Amino acid sequence: MTSLAFNKVVEFQLPTPWIPGITFRREFWGYINFLVGPNGSGKTRFASELISRFDGNKRFLRADRLVGLYHKNNMGHWGSARNYQGFSRSEFGNLKSEAQQTGIGGDAFILLEEKLDLRIRIEATLSQIFNREIRLEWDSGKLIPKAYNLRVGGEYTLHNDECHGLQELLILLSHLYDDSNNILFIDEPELNLHPQYQSFLMAEIKKVAGPPEKGKKLIFLITHSPYMLDISNLQNLKSVLCFHHDFGLPTSLDSLTEEESHGLLSLLTRLNTHHKQLFFAAHPVFVEGIFDAQLFSTIQERREVSMEGAGACFIDVNGKNELIQYFKLVNAFGKNGKYILDLDALLDRDLRASAGNDKTVIEHLVVSGAGTNFSAYVGQLETALNPLITSIKAYTGRSTVINDIKQYFTTCKKEDMSEDLKRMRIACMVLVGENPTEVDQIVGNMTRVDIESKRDVLLNSLKQAGIFILKSGCLENYCPTYGGSRYKVNADSKKSIIEKELEIVSNKAIPLADLEQRYHTLWEILSQLPAAPSVDYETAIKVNLSGLIYSIQVGVSRGNITTLEQAAGYLGDRFKIYQRILNFESFSLGASKGDFNCSIILKDLWGIGVKRVRFSNTTPAGTFAAYNLENV
Repeated sequence: MTSLAFNKVVEFQLPTPWIPGITFRREFWGYINFLVGPNGSGKTRFASELISRFDGNKRFLRADRLVGLYHKNNMGHWGSARNYQGFSRSEFGNLKSEAQQTGIGGDAFILLEEKLDLRIRIEATLSQIFNREIRLEWDSGKLIPKAYNLRVGGEYTLHNDECHGLQELLILLSHLYDDSNNILFIDEPELNLHPQYQSFLMAEIKKVAGPPEKGKKLIFLITHSPYMLDISNLQNLKSVLCFHHDFGLPTSLDSLTEEESHGLLSLLTRLNTHHKQLFFAAHPVFVEGIFDAQLFSTIQERREVSMEGAGACFIDVNGKNELIQYFKLVNAFGKNGKYILDLDALLDRDLRASAGNDKTVIEHLVVSGAGTNFSAYVGQLETALNPLITSIKAYTGRSTVINDIKQYFTTCKKEDMSEDLKRMRIACMVLVGENPTEVDQIVGNMTRVDIESKRDVLLNSLKQAGIFILKSGCLENYCPTYGGSRYKVNADSKKSIIEKELEIVSNKAIPLADLEQRYHTLWEILSQLPAAPSVDYETAIKVNLSGLIYSIQVGVSRGNITTLEQAAGYLGDRFKIYQRILNFESFSLGASKGDFNCSIILKDLWGIGVKRVRFSNTTPAGTFAAYNLENV
């Protein structure tokens, strides 16, 4: 099945919440289309407009499609309490009409009663998956869907007492297999479904998707689930429509060069559910491996920032080569991706070809006086490094630092001279960054400064495109527990090194200031990633304390409160609420009537520590800046 073969020009102005006047236009559609993006990015609203642009028998199943199976709502005939006991045949027409108009899915039970072929298919499928027997019974003119548990026995009403997962699959599969529609929109098909059943549903969707004129279905899935996002080939990838939290124009991959197609195809074969987060995150952050992601995530947690709250997440990939492909993919979909790479990526040809053509990279090069050709400027850096390599090879002095890198040069393989030279250049850049004085002694200050300036122009240019290069080499060189070679890191030791660092970062007895000093450069990079600040409990606490402060001020002014005990009595039932979060510490009256000072202790219920609040008769209760939450 080819999943991008449906040609139809669709053009319309995007509805609210998009800015008026933005026009969406697309000509190519898949038989299975995926609408993905962050919560609140307009996917469902867009789909409601999109479905009206297609001709055929259409059905929209909204996210709350189970509404109406119970009597706890007020939705017309579906809201009738009578439905709790079953569905009246006399209301079948109204029930189906309302379901069609509102996106409710409960009419699936009516379809199963009216279409025996559909019923047999659903019964057989659900029996195999859930060990249930589906029974449709009639009682006094009412259709009563029932389920019988084949494993443990027992019969019960299906629409009232069955698990949501089975109800979801029954509704989804019924409308998927039903021949009444040939265009099907499903909002969040993954709801209430275990990942295994999401994958099963996706497999069934693929079976029925195809040319509507041949009895197949054109399907649109509005999803947040990587299990539902089936993109095993380029045609699937072109059927993905990405939505953005800033309500920019939805983006897709409409055209690819042969070279781009080849690179992305090799990537798609290894794309797992973890990697697919890039389609759902507003700000995916790519790193070279799982250990990088673990350390960076733990540091962010200690910094008390939430990347997830800002629509960001770490995605570890298999080295820098694949990461460059992700760079192309993320840019094509218009996402704000970030990348953290080892230093060797700077001399990588794929990076030159991809990031070097980025508009923001070129603009920074021009401003820096480095021209417009990123790749050529990398070549200038490589040339500037050559004299240092020559001097190190010829060195006969006693410097341990220089002799260490000289010894490293001898370990480089001899089969690929270009790779050997690349490794030596990378090692020289590490040396320049960490031991400038030693470099000056063998090649002079001017050569070292020339290398540094060219390196920094390139690194700062890449940073404009969200690419952060670790200029000290690799991650291990930023870990104080690592004591091995700065130029050749033993891959087998990385796990133990990161485990030690994770233990240190997770130790809350170590002040944040010490961790910032420990991981200085990494800390700077991580602080530039998209992240939401930690939850502001203090403001919420002050808002909720204003009523308490005001009540005590009134009680004292009226002479009803002269002691702590009287304060509790005066507050009455409200004091029980306050007791959950605080204790009175002290209370004293002043010399004049109405004057007082009070101190309360807030319990450590939100992870911000025990706090003290002091207030008096002059404290503006509604002005939150007038009193502080002091550490105890």
